This record gives sequence, C-alpha cells and structure tokens, in this order.
Amino acid sequence: MQLARYLWWRSPQDCVKNPNEVLAVVMNKGKSEDVVRVLHYFNRSFLIEVLKSEDAGELDGEAWKFWNVVLEAVSYTHLRAHETG
Repeated sequence: MQLARYLWWRSPQDCVKNPNEVLAVVMNKGKSEDVVRVLHYFNRSFLIEVLKSEDAGELDGEAWKFWNVVLEAVSYTHLRAHETG
C-alpha cells in the first residue's frame, strides 16, 4: 500500500506507533485497490476493532457505513440510526 499518499505529513516511525490511525485513514481515503489490500492483509476482527476505536473518527459518514456493511459489524437498524442522528 502506498501510505505516503494518505499520510504524507507523518514519518514512517510515527505510522508504526499507531497502526489503527493509519488504517482508519486508509479506510476513509483509500482507492479501490487499497480497499482490496486492506481486506486481504487484515482480518475482519481487527478491522472491526479499528471501526470501534477512537481512530474511527478519521472515517467520514460514507466510509463508516461502507466498512460496517462490508464487515457486517453492525445491524441495519444501527446504520439507519447513525444516518439520521
């Protein structure tokens, strides 16, 4: 993954210190090929952990919904509630 395009202001050492934040940024801004790589290299439970972490604040509303649907992390009712309020 070309993380430099998403975290150009961070050093590689900083990225290693907080992988959840790095992954959240890629989950939010990633191109389709990055999404495929994320799904290939990271297991579902780890990605759900990222969604539930404070780093999930990196995700905009559309990315949050996308990843919750892809990972089947929350119910449809919860998605609708998140959408309206």
